[in-house]
Amino acid sequence: MSHAGNDYLGGPSAYPDDAEFLSASGFSFEGTQLNSASSMAGGLGENWMSASSGFGLEAASASGLGAAFPAADWESASAGFGSSSPFQVQSQVQEQGVPTVRASFPSPQSLDASHRPAVSQLGRPLRITSIGPCLVRGGAEQWLIYLERFLDPRRCQLQRAIVTNPKHLDPHFAAELKTKVEVGTPDVVRRAAADSDVLVIWGVPADRVLNGFRPRLSIFIAHGDGPWTRQRLMGSSSVIDHVAAVSDRVRTSVCSGFPTTVIYNGVDQVRLAESRPREDVRAQFGFSRDDFVLGFMGRFSEEKRVDRIIDALAMLPPRFKGFFVGWGVLQGRLLQAANDRIPGRFAFTTAAEHLGDYYGAMDAKCLVSREEGFSLALLEAMMCRKPVIVTPVGSVPEVIQDRINGVVVDGSPESIARAAMTLAEHPEWARPLRVIVGAEVRDVRVIRLSNRLFGTEPLAAHCPGPLHDEWRMFEAAVLTSGRRECACPDLTILTWDSRRETKGPSPLEKSLQLLGVQPVVLGAGRDPWRNRDKISLTAEALPHVTTPFVMAIDAHDALVVGDPSQFVERFCRNFACQLVFNATGSWCWPPLPEFLDFESSLPAAAGAHGRHWFNSGAWIGRTAFCRDYFRVLSEEPSVPGFNASDQAIFKRTWPNWYPEVQLDYQSVLFQWFNEDRKHFHIERSLDSRQVQLLNVLKSRPQWMNRTRLRGAEVGVWEGLTSAALLNHLPHLELWMIDPWLPFKGACGLDALDAAAFWRAKERARWWTQSHEDRRYMVEEASEDAALWFGNHALDFVFLDGNHLYESIRQDIAWWWPKVAPGGLLMGHDYGVYGDADGRWGVRRAVDEFAAREGRKVSVGMDGVWWIEKAP
Repeated sequence: MSHAGNDYLGGPSAYPDDAEFLSASGFSFEGTQLNSASSMAGGLGENWMSASSGFGLEAASASGLGAAFPAADWESASAGFGSSSPFQVQSQVQEQGVPTVRASFPSPQSLDASHRPAVSQLGRPLRITSIGPCLVRGGAEQWLIYLERFLDPRRCQLQRAIVTNPKHLDPHFAAELKTKVEVGTPDVVRRAAADSDVLVIWGVPADRVLNGFRPRLSIFIAHGDGPWTRQRLMGSSSVIDHVAAVSDRVRTSVCSGFPTTVIYNGVDQVRLAESRPREDVRAQFGFSRDDFVLGFMGRFSEEKRVDRIIDALAMLPPRFKGFFVGWGVLQGRLLQAANDRIPGRFAFTTAAEHLGDYYGAMDAKCLVSREEGFSLALLEAMMCRKPVIVTPVGSVPEVIQDRINGVVVDGSPESIARAAMTLAEHPEWARPLRVIVGAEVRDVRVIRLSNRLFGTEPLAAHCPGPLHDEWRMFEAAVLTSGRRECACPDLTILTWDSRRETKGPSPLEKSLQLLGVQPVVLGAGRDPWRNRDKISLTAEALPHVTTPFVMAIDAHDALVVGDPSQFVERFCRNFACQLVFNATGSWCWPPLPEFLDFESSLPAAAGAHGRHWFNSGAWIGRTAFCRDYFRVLSEEPSVPGFNASDQAIFKRTWPNWYPEVQLDYQSVLFQWFNEDRKHFHIERSLDSRQVQLLNVLKSRPQWMNRTRLRGAEVGVWEGLTSAALLNHLPHLELWMIDPWLPFKGACGLDALDAAAFWRAKERARWWTQSHEDRRYMVEEASEDAALWFGNHALDFVFLDGNHLYESIRQDIAWWWPKVAPGGLLMGHDYGVYGDADGRWGVRRAVDEFAAREGRKVSVGMDGVWWIEKAP
């Protein structure tokens, strides 16, 4: 096994002392001590990040300095972070249920007029200078690269980066900045400050560095939540106009007394590109398929406590290995510790690009720092869909909920080892579920597809042939999901629609509009319509397509659910051809013998599990190739007997274009919707209730380590909570109890007819269909269903039926005996919605019961409550 890669030691074990880096750069200070103030909570009211959901972090934007400028005549400054930039701070109120940053800035009048650039009259971009103590491969420095990369140069320009300590300037990393990098002697710093409109400061006591000079505008970036950052901030107090904190924890810990805006970090997904398959990377570093690889990515410094990961691995069985990707002066010490404690079970290396290769080789990412601001490595791991083991420092409590989208530990080797063992024993947990910020979960509904045959997560679904009820349910779920703003600058999406069936947008267009993308519609008004016209329409449109990639997908039997930009990334990573079409199973149409023979004979067909038939309803390719391809096909005659079919033409000509034209056999991009639901899984992102419910259940290790867990949900409706429980608890047997009939008495809800209940039942059946061997739908009223179970038969019961006082009181009486000792009686809507204003009776009934039994009521997000039965 490889023990060390490139021994790059660019980063300091900790940032240098003030005296060291100031004197190294020629600053004199006559022994004056910098002030150190204790951290106090305080400051700004609510600050929100507009966050991506799903996932894990599907498209987290590169983040950092936003528009931390006063309003009014500073509009040009805030506009400098262009419309496509992820750096914007939006001061709008909450829109569509997704909170955005609500920034609180000092008024322009609060600053001396001589210190405010007249931006509206400059007639040029704002000039920005950055000043920091070092420029090595670390989070704060990577933040600076993101800032430069995503500024709109027409509005703002980073004109220079100044490093105050030449001992900590890595020329290789500095070369990644396009701007000028200078060592910050006193003259250089003051001249740069005088020449800048905005001075961005981090990690430097700017009062002494500037020695009485007052920049036009100074913004301090608070990257950390410890005393080091507080000292530098206090040492800059006379020149700082505003502070940008990378997390709310940083704001409350170090920024009290300063006007502060929280602007959460993010990452540039380009850095996370993969260039090699996971198994190849693992093999390079000596890891086998069966190994559980616990990884670290970052700086080898004292506060990261990497030695504790090594100690944890020493407590675990031999198949647990360590993969340490980083840099720093502690690398030699850590390498020696690994040789002593876990010989033959680790690898060290460094990396500056294709970080996705290294994250991909890990089974879990470990970040057990003593202090943090907002770790970029944490976001990177989540974007790479890796579970994280973390300590509750810095932004972690704002982003991670224990056992929901990560495992929170106390940082001891024992706790790290337990977390790693838990993840290894429950591989279905090994993916982040969603981003959580502050105390709120972003309830933006996102549909996720997965193909269990191939372990892929397709981005679109296509249902060729007659549309059936299951497709209609899927379509309704997708088109009622939340809106997400995505961008696909390298991809043009085409579709075909004569507008004869509908006057407005097609289902495909609606699904793309929810992603912020508008396709190009071909064939509007074409009458009569023949499918073979799609070829000529496409050939006519392609010369006008300017993006390097083009995709086309049917308008009425296909839907896009994933970030459209991922189509290009996956196409380039997984296919070496020029054009990829969807693949389907069941049958070949048209069923001509030559088509059957050719499509069955191709090498990839053997591993496609019968899904090897060419389907023309969805494809993606390189635009230049597609122009020639469709031009040639548009001149082809129809296939006899199938004169209106475009697919017949594609199939007849495919042998001439193979292997430049291929199929997506493994649903990397497109999912054939009629796949057996045992192989094709549909999942909706969790809402607040489901997150809280899972959090409670997963926090009980005695349950998670069992082979079987038994529970019941009373009041199922459309089955979304049942589906969430079944999806995330693979050892759960769940009884779904609901009569799916109109209430005969009062219920506190709007009256619904029998048809509405029947539709809800069918949706519940559909959402849980892939778990039909573990879910049991009981069409009975609560009292009758309770008779099915003996006392102590269930580990938990979740009550979410009729919320009126008498009904919930009876439900508790009927189901409490069915809960096993040490089990949980749970429910929803305690003190919220109709229960908050007295229309319901959940809180009253639960409190009365708990008082009578002498048990404690616990309440979490969205009114989820639970009572534990004594062991």
